[in-house]
Amino acid sequence: ATHNFFNCTAYLNGAGFSVGNGTQVFRNCLAIGNTSGDYGTPETMQTCGSGDATGTTTGLVDTTEFVGPSDTPKNLHLKSGATSIGIGTDLGSTNQVNIDIDGQTRTAWDFGADFFSGAVAAVAGSMTPRTSYWGDL
Repeated sequence: ATHNFFNCTAYLNGAGFSVGNGTQVFRNCLAIGNTSGDYGTPETMQTCGSGDATGTTTGLVDTTEFVGPSDTPKNLHLKSGATSIGIGTDLGSTNQVNIDIDGQTRTAWDFGADFFSGAVAAVAGSMTPRTSYWGDL
């Protein structure tokens, strides 16, 4: 099976992005601070950011990428000036990959679930954390 991860964010999880079997495809993902590494060994990785050395853009720090990484609940919207802004790959609109976590249409491609529109989201924690997903994302 092929597991597609497009425009996803993994933060402070055990394994970041990791799939036990099948082919892994990562595009425009952002992973920071995951205990066992930000990414497993993907077969395909295209423009993905990481806090460790496993992304295509590495050394990213939560406090410079996210609005409120220490807020309760965490605000993982992209912060103004974040490295992740505008350096992703255009994935088109198939399966609505051009719609971000807040329902905004991407006019530029960032790493992660949030599209930075120039305005910081007013409500901290509007991105619902998930511990696991099954199937294609």
